[in-house]
Amino acid sequence: MISGLPGVGKSTIVDRIARRFRLAVFELDRLEAPLLAHGIDGDAIGWSAYASLTALADQNLELGLGVVIDSVAWTNRIRTEWRELAARRHAAFRAIEVICGDAGLHRTRLEARTSRSRIGWERVAEAQRLYEPWDSPRLILDSSRLLDDLLQEAISYVEKGASSGPSAASPRSLPPDSIR
Repeated sequence: MISGLPGVGKSTIVDRIARRFRLAVFELDRLEAPLLAHGIDGDAIGWSAYASLTALADQNLELGLGVVIDSVAWTNRIRTEWRELAARRHAAFRAIEVICGDAGLHRTRLEARTSRSRIGWERVAEAQRLYEPWDSPRLILDSSRLLDDLLQEAISYVEKGASSGPSAASPRSLPPDSIR
C-alpha cells in the first residue's frame, strides 16, 4: 500500500511500481470520483470507499494476483486492516508512506494537478490534521527528492522485503500474490 496526503505524489510512484511488478492498482480517488460526479456526498461515501478497496484487494489476492492500494490511508485502523488482509492471504505486505518535505512544492503540485479530483489546499490541511501518526513499520519517501531516486528506493524496498512484521517475506523477488 502507498499512503500519504493528497498531492504528495503517491499515484506517480504507484503507477511505476505497478508497471514494474505487474500489479493491479486500486486507487481511492478513482473509486470515489464517479460517485462524487453522480452527486453522492463525500461524507456519505466515507468508510465505504475504504471497505470497497479492501474487498477488491481481497478478491484479487484470493485469485493469486498482486495488488497495490493507493490511498491517503489516514488511520492506523485501515493500515492495520490491509496488513492483516495480506497476512490472511499469505501475501507479502509493503507499506510506503509518501510525504513532501517542502510545503511550497507540495502546494504548487496540488494546485497544478490535472487529476480526476480537484482538492484544495484547505482540504490537505484538514487531512493533515486528521492524519494519524503511523504505529507500524513502513518506508518513508520524501517526494521533494528526485523521482528516479524515489523509484529506485521503493523498488528495492519491495524487492528485498525491507519492511518488518509477520507478513514480511524474506529478501527475494516477490511472488505475484503481494499487496503493497
